[in-house]
Amino acid sequence: MRQAADALRAGRPDRPLTVTTGPGAVRLRLDPQRIRQVLDNLLTNAAVHTPPGTKVTLAVSVLAGCARVTVADTGPGIPPADRHRIFDRFYRVDKARSRDRGGSGLGLAVANSLVEAHGGTIELSGEPGATAFTVTLPLRPDAR
Repeated sequence: MRQAADALRAGRPDRPLTVTTGPGAVRLRLDPQRIRQVLDNLLTNAAVHTPPGTKVTLAVSVLAGCARVTVADTGPGIPPADRHRIFDRFYRVDKARSRDRGGSGLGLAVANSLVEAHGGTIELSGEPGATAFTVTLPLRPDAR
């Protein structure tokens, strides 16, 4: 999480990023490179699809035997009509964006697949003026 936050800060200094962590380490059984890919995707989306100066937050918490990582922004939000397709391959909310500005529409589909491969879920919440993606991953069985 810290590496992904540092990468966003270095690459997008115009994005105020707040990172909130719990009091201790969270013990998970995961592939750190793949989960980093998920976080990079979510943070990059927050930076690319919002105006400069938009606040972005990255937070982790533990609840009911799971780690919850939330990436949220105060940008324009995702229209309700697009929310049910947001994790579909090749789906892009803004069809007018060129590939160099809007990507291929694979990022959230890949993130969803990687999270599911780790036994977790990824969910979208928000409203106009706010977007939040929450990744939930099971704690390692021996974690307290």
